[in-house]
Amino acid sequence: MVENRDYPFNKDVLESGVIGLASPKDRLAAYVVDAILLLPAVQLLQSPFKRWILESFVFNEGESVVWFRVVNLVIFVLAFIFYYTVMTAWGGQTLGKKFFSIKVISYQGNISLLSAFSRSLFILFEIICFGIPFLGMFSHALRRPMHDRIADTLVISLKSPVSFPSKKEKWKANTAALVLGGSAALSCLVYIFMALSFNGSNSILSESKSSCTSEINSSDKTLNSGIELFIAGRISEKCLFKHARDFVWLAEESDLANLALALSYSEEEKKSKKYLQEICKYNETGTACLFSRWVLKAFPLDPSDPFIQKVSSGKVVKNFYKVYAASVYQNKGMHNETLAVLQKINGASHLQPYISLLSFNSLMKKRAWDEAYWVYHSTEYVDYHQVLDYLLKERNEDGLSSLQQLSLLEKFFPELMSESFEGRGLASSEVINEEVLEFYMRIKEEL
Repeated sequence: MVENRDYPFNKDVLESGVIGLASPKDRLAAYVVDAILLLPAVQLLQSPFKRWILESFVFNEGESVVWFRVVNLVIFVLAFIFYYTVMTAWGGQTLGKKFFSIKVISYQGNISLLSAFSRSLFILFEIICFGIPFLGMFSHALRRPMHDRIADTLVISLKSPVSFPSKKEKWKANTAALVLGGSAALSCLVYIFMALSFNGSNSILSESKSSCTSEINSSDKTLNSGIELFIAGRISEKCLFKHARDFVWLAEESDLANLALALSYSEEEKKSKKYLQEICKYNETGTACLFSRWVLKAFPLDPSDPFIQKVSSGKVVKNFYKVYAASVYQNKGMHNETLAVLQKINGASHLQPYISLLSFNSLMKKRAWDEAYWVYHSTEYVDYHQVLDYLLKERNEDGLSSLQQLSLLEKFFPELMSESFEGRGLASSEVINEEVLEFYMRIKEEL
């Protein structure tokens, strides 16, 4: 045995053909075989995450895509290191090396588990470096890339004589290393630039998982309930998105599921429009399709519009469609139409708070104060804030005289007419609010 670590075996023995260096072709082919064999194992390990992985791409959910990449990378790294470490330490051969009759041997005799682990780790590192260190197979005197030199190993062939690299082979390897290294550096710079340029447009508002789950579980877990909870402000866009994608996977109510996805991306016009356009592929005559076309046309209130006709006809239509139509009517100042649509809403709904507010606001705008007073006292969803908001707006627009404002305050808060305010309660037995008293006193001073 010679002292030079590049030549662990007597050169005469190597050149005799008893022990031959493994050719780069065989070594690379063995890696390909090992990769093919590892792929099913990695997929099996990924199977518990399969749905999550697919969702990351199908829905392009920014946060999930990041976590998918992390989990996928961890599974691959662990499987790769385990396979190469155990097989190398056990007999110096992976299944690919067995197939091509090549073997890893060590300066130390037997390959220790630590040596096999370090060798596997640095093979992985070389893969991350775009395989550039693998070029040592072509340039090193004994075809030893970095992982062989670090682990103190050599790969030999059990079928062929020694094959030392020629000068031409070394020159080609060095040139390839420079080209690949430059390409890798350029790719890294482009990737970093793209990462820094990413503005987070795929992200959706974050929300605690427990809050979302509790709200959904408190309902009947249908898509209709999910959309109603979203409109009512009880769940966020992200929560609605997660609820809707379950129905997409089950291929249930696909038109309504795409509508929910469109609503969940209400802050991102492109994505919202994309899902709205998908709806009619499932049912062109359904209410969801009519609604999506109505939204894409910017909410026309033309009586001839198919969606407006359906909502106004009294046919069985989900409550949230009617609420959407009513809110658009109210925004346009069409309060008679708002109330007409709201009157067609039947049954219990998560939208009741919103319905009460729409009814109260339209009645106040119509100056149907007796009916508005009834809504105020018959529901917990309308309180003094809505009364004051209406009066302040009318005051700024000179819509009501000071006497009319005073009269309305005394109508909704009769306790204001008592001799003493202190300790007195309203009809709902709550203490008179300071904002109400302050506004009331200001109007009285004006008179």
